[in-house]
Amino acid sequence: MVENAQIFQQVLTNDEQVIRVFKPHKGRFWASRLLGHLPALFFLLVFGVIFGAVIFVEAGLAGGLIALFIILAVFGLILLFFGIELLAGVLWYKNRWYCFTNRRVIIQCGIIGRNFRFLDLNQNMNSFVRISVLDRMLRKNTGSIKFWTMMNPGMNFGGGGGWGAGHGRGMGTTPGMTGSMFYFMYVQNPHEILREIQDQVQNNQNQLANLNQQQINLMQQLVQNTSNNNAGGNMGNNNMGGMNNNQGFNNNNNNQNFNNNNNNWNNNNNNNNGNNW
Repeated sequence: MVENAQIFQQVLTNDEQVIRVFKPHKGRFWASRLLGHLPALFFLLVFGVIFGAVIFVEAGLAGGLIALFIILAVFGLILLFFGIELLAGVLWYKNRWYCFTNRRVIIQCGIIGRNFRFLDLNQNMNSFVRISVLDRMLRKNTGSIKFWTMMNPGMNFGGGGGWGAGHGRGMGTTPGMTGSMFYFMYVQNPHEILREIQDQVQNNQNQLANLNQQQINLMQQLVQNTSNNNAGGNMGNNNMGGMNNNQGFNNNNNNQNFNNNNNNWNNNNNNNNGNNW
């Protein structure tokens, strides 16, 4: 049995089998999570320091106390923000699992609750691997796999569009594209995983083609059997007609022979009577 496959057992169909289960790469995830917020945090820190310095220069010592309070408040907000981000990141990573089966690709996600999202492999699905600058810098052979389908134009699973939606929720839409977007984010060996998924899609298509061919062959066999039965029935009818014609011909011959015998008998009687007379 595939390791950690029990996580997805509750959402599998009867004929569905788990092929592979995996999680995002932990180092890559935390690097993206923390580094992604550095610009905003840096802006808050610089703004607090400059604002406090201006108040200190304009208001003197009393202003300096106010400036110190403002700086401490900014640092407090920064620490609170980091604490919330840390807790949300821990829960995000704990509940995030990826899986693909012989039927679908599946994501388990969520921070408080656990949600499952699915994408059918038999849909008209496109995919590619995205290797970011951070992936190259870390050198952990990581990347993100993106899937999308054009089967349901305008659908948007998970809210807003773009990479931000995919980063937070695992699904979204990309500007200029219609349909649903599906992400396997921060995974290790993404090209290998994508190749396995594509092989499974090809196997499904081959099985479907074989099934269709078997149905076509069965229909052709039924048609051939029906044609043979009709041909046999017509031959039987022709034979019966021939037998009836032969029987009628024989009856006519018998009647003619009987009439000839009667005529001969009558002639013999007439001749005998004439001789006796």
